[in-house]
Amino acid sequence: LAFFREAQQAITTNEALRKTATNDSLSVEDRQQQQQQQQQQQQQQQQQQQQQTQSQKEIAKRKLDRTTTLPTP
Repeated sequence: LAFFREAQQAITTNEALRKTATNDSLSVEDRQQQQQQQQQQQQQQQQQQQQQTQSQKEIAKRKLDRTTTLPTP
């Protein structure tokens, strides 16, 4: 049983080292691309939020305009 435990630990350690090596092998260009993509996604999200806010304001304004321009019975 000890042999199997040691083998399992060796496999786990080897996998962890592989992941670390893969992460370390990301070039500076890859990191810059990832950063640019994240910035673009953030900008898109901000634009979507602004559009939603603007739409909500327009809807509220239209509702208010309708209620103030309708004649009272």
